[in-house]
Amino acid sequence: MDHSHSEFLEWKKGLFAQLDIPNADGRQLYAYRLTEHQFNELEKLLRKNLTRNTRYGILGMLVDSSPQFCSLFVLYAAEWWRRRFNGSRWSWEPILMDLGVDKNSWSASQRETCIIEGLKRWRLRLSNTDGLRYLGTIAVQGGLPMQLLADAKGSIGRILRNVLKLATHSTELSIIFNWVESLHEELPKSYQKKDVYLLLAEVIAILLALKKETQLTNSLEAVDKLNKLIPNWRERFPLPVDDNEIKGLLEQLIRDVASERDDRSQPLFSVERYLDCQNEEIWQLRSTAFLPDKISTNDIYKQFGINEEIILPRILEIVIEVSDWHRSITARRIAGQNLYLLNQSPLELKGDFAADEHTMSLRTMDGGHWIIALRNGSELNSSLPWVFEKMKETFPRLIRQGGGGVKSVEAFIAVPCGWILNALSGSRCIQISYIEEPEREVYLVNGEVKVLDGLGRFWTIKTGRADSNDESFYWSGDRMWGEFIRPPLAFLGKPKLYKFSGETSYPIQDTSVVWTQGRILGFIEAYYAEHHEEKVRSKMVILPSEAKIDIKPESLDHGVIYLRHWRVAHANLSKDSKIELCVKNEGDSLVLICNSIANRPPEWFEVNLSWESNTATAKVRLPFPAKGARCFDPSGAVLPSESWVSIKHLVGYRIIIISPPHVFVELCLRLRHTADPHKDHEFRRPLRSFGNSIQKEIRLQDYSEDIESLLAADELLDAWVEATILIERQTSLVLKISRYDCPLERDDSLIKLGITTAKKFNINDIASLSVSALKLEQPADEAIILPQRYSEGVPVGAWEFSPSEKEPGSWLIFPMEGASILFRPTLWVIAGETHKSRSLSEALSVENRHDRAMVLDQVIMEMSFNYLDPNWSYLENLAGHLGHLPLASLDLWKRFIRFPQAMAALALRMNKLPDNFLHRFPLELPFTWELITFECWKNATEYLRKQCIEWFGEVFAPKQLYNHITERVTAFTMLNEQPALRSLLSLVRSTVLGEQCRDILMLKHSGSDSIFEHQLFIGEDCLLQKLLRVHSGAQWPNDSELFYLVKNFRKDHNFHQLFPTQLDDHKDGVIGLPILLAAQVATNSIDKCFSHSENIHKLRTYKRFDPEWFELAFDLTIARTVSSGLMKI
Repeated sequence: MDHSHSEFLEWKKGLFAQLDIPNADGRQLYAYRLTEHQFNELEKLLRKNLTRNTRYGILGMLVDSSPQFCSLFVLYAAEWWRRRFNGSRWSWEPILMDLGVDKNSWSASQRETCIIEGLKRWRLRLSNTDGLRYLGTIAVQGGLPMQLLADAKGSIGRILRNVLKLATHSTELSIIFNWVESLHEELPKSYQKKDVYLLLAEVIAILLALKKETQLTNSLEAVDKLNKLIPNWRERFPLPVDDNEIKGLLEQLIRDVASERDDRSQPLFSVERYLDCQNEEIWQLRSTAFLPDKISTNDIYKQFGINEEIILPRILEIVIEVSDWHRSITARRIAGQNLYLLNQSPLELKGDFAADEHTMSLRTMDGGHWIIALRNGSELNSSLPWVFEKMKETFPRLIRQGGGGVKSVEAFIAVPCGWILNALSGSRCIQISYIEEPEREVYLVNGEVKVLDGLGRFWTIKTGRADSNDESFYWSGDRMWGEFIRPPLAFLGKPKLYKFSGETSYPIQDTSVVWTQGRILGFIEAYYAEHHEEKVRSKMVILPSEAKIDIKPESLDHGVIYLRHWRVAHANLSKDSKIELCVKNEGDSLVLICNSIANRPPEWFEVNLSWESNTATAKVRLPFPAKGARCFDPSGAVLPSESWVSIKHLVGYRIIIISPPHVFVELCLRLRHTADPHKDHEFRRPLRSFGNSIQKEIRLQDYSEDIESLLAADELLDAWVEATILIERQTSLVLKISRYDCPLERDDSLIKLGITTAKKFNINDIASLSVSALKLEQPADEAIILPQRYSEGVPVGAWEFSPSEKEPGSWLIFPMEGASILFRPTLWVIAGETHKSRSLSEALSVENRHDRAMVLDQVIMEMSFNYLDPNWSYLENLAGHLGHLPLASLDLWKRFIRFPQAMAALALRMNKLPDNFLHRFPLELPFTWELITFECWKNATEYLRKQCIEWFGEVFAPKQLYNHITERVTAFTMLNEQPALRSLLSLVRSTVLGEQCRDILMLKHSGSDSIFEHQLFIGEDCLLQKLLRVHSGAQWPNDSELFYLVKNFRKDHNFHQLFPTQLDDHKDGVIGLPILLAAQVATNSIDKCFSHSENIHKLRTYKRFDPEWFELAFDLTIARTVSSGLMKI
């Protein structure tokens, strides 16, 4: 082995000499840019040493004896991914096969050691990819596979350019990753992998870093400037920079990033349509919706026309809707500011969807709903030519419909097949491509062209007109949203036509708009022309301004709808409506008497309407007038009262309530089946009526945090939350929400669904259910997928575990992430001798619950102070396999939260944990991050420093420490949504990095405390007065234990000055609790009462009453403890 070791070392020295570097310097492995010859030589070297000895397990022996072998193996594996991965299943087997060794020639622990130790030798660590733990790191280090680049350069370029438009405002890698992932359908299916998404996200991150580093602002000069300032800038990318097409793509992306401005101009919300012309033969019509990354509260009120008396909640949902497609975006108010931060996402559509109307709605969790049309988002007119300006650096964008001028020298015109284009003298017009959806021919024009439709209409288009502007039209009026299907455009009263020319909007004279019939009522068409050329042709329904819908529900399967003042002449039921409809006329109103003919009435039904002297028929969608509340599952089926739903499957479940606007309606969430029958935990959420609407709609997923919080108050896995809709204090609907859909049963060698349980699910759900088994003693191994049993081709809901064929030990059987049925994990212990090399695995294998807790506590305490403890690797593997399960599933997580130092370690250590894993702890378990003291955080950073030194050496450790702690603090306070910890963790960061930064100096300034005190307590606009105003009529939490805890604490002369003037009522508990906690965190003296889970639940109930007050009061009080000298820095 000594000879092999020296061979490995010499090969690396040769690589370093060629690159003119003394040693590994922490760059990504793809940045070493191995040539084909070097890769082949490396493969020969590894093969020679692996096949020199034919003994079984030679790979594992090399791993155990030669760290240099490990370093060359990870380099080879990374290069193998880049050069030879063809989109098939990503595993170790083909890599080992090319090296001539069997996949079983190393153990799981040896494989883990090889990758970690190998990366260390290159001054690298495991990546935070959410794919396969070690394979994912290898992929990220290798760069984008060459086969993918050969197959999908166009798709990759499109993804990168689309994400780049958003990423000018957000440079966080995890956010960029999510944007890339949302566009995964652009990639070949075999490359739709998280490792690929991460590599594409890194390309964007590098582009943004180069822009910032060199201050790129001019797209034309960007590449030349980069070449001058950073000659080797291309080497930073996980791409083959010797490929000319890749070079061209990178240079185009550099120009794109240089041209993107950080201050996007008005309007706030808009749509841009363009032609994707990367495929020479068939082009695509695409649309992109633009939203700001931040929006003020005032702008929200103004844009959506919301009454300012309505208090907007902290979290809003913005939904972009096009036909039956929609995309949701979360808007979260920034604590202490009248600004909402939008969780951006690529909003791009193609084909017919891109041509349809784009609308945007705003939703609140209590049923609020407002809709607006997006600027430039009107449906494209199929009977007009579409004119696209030819752009130098970007795709051709739509600037108008119909005729007119174009600034650019050349333009593209898309027209229906069969239309005629005539180029006038000195002009040019050639057909260049074709659009499949919607079907159109595309012409490239230069000069003046006349377009003829064959029906006598014509349009003139002139290019090279510097005085021309973008042009669009829109109808403004009292829009009816959602009711009409054909046509979708409907108004109460006559609407007005407006024109946008550039950024200027002005109304069109009413006399210039031509209506197809004299009586403006019902289904009607309007058009507008300039210089005898048609500009607008719109179909719409116009109802009298006093028209409205009234609903009178009488039972669950019977009710009446009144179309008041609609002046409809005839109405009949559409096909397949599953109801009986009796139609009566009452003056100018229509009465629809509805009876369900199905067991459960539908949510909606459709009716065809027509008006006198008008042959056109409109189609309207109306809610079935069922009395009370009904729940609909994601497929639209009605869910009976008393049904069970798992909390992981709440997405798509909606509750519809029909009741008069003045009636009091509320959602009551109550914890059931608890370990302590005397617990009475519940949340009550009133549901508001908006306007005169008698229909309310809420989504269960919006209340998931409330439900998680209640479940976290009890340690029984089988506890559930009862969700009840109360109408005038009377129960209308009950749902039961649990952590799991069902348990599994053991039957000889099988694990199966019970007979009664299996009947709850459809065959497709059972057939698609992946059941996995993991040996807890060896979580580094991949989980085993258990085969399902079938009877005559039909799944029976049973899976073969076959314990006689498994190694002795503790096997956890669990559902895979995203499983259609979330069953409760089942432990199957196989008796026999087991090799227990890691103490965490020993602890989890202890059968007695009390003894297991004691052993776990001891191990966790040791891990808290030693970030090099091998148990951390075990924990990361376990989290990788089981992190998607409810945290209450494993005793490990329930014991971890009992040790603040361990939780600080989990947060700050260089870990590889699943996305949102840390964010889930205060939701699913009796824990809150605000209970970890300054001393614990500070200790954690010192242990982190030791980890960095051990992993990267004295020279590279400071840089790694700086990057990691900065990234982790930012991610923790922003991405994990812990804004209360901003000041605390910023102080921790400054302390560990030895920075007496201006923030700390400012906090220590003598006048700082007065500034923070004013923000909190003094003046009409202070946070305390805002808290009192917002909740003036609400029922405040009132727990006597917490009330007296605050009351007694504020008497301490050291802390009295941190509190406001006493109110001497139960509100003092809500006001003072975050101040008390911050003071105790700063002085490392958390009260013992917070070690009890019941008090944690009470604390979180206080926090949820007004999260913004709690977070800001905690954050500003931390700052005040520095100003007053209470916190020792």
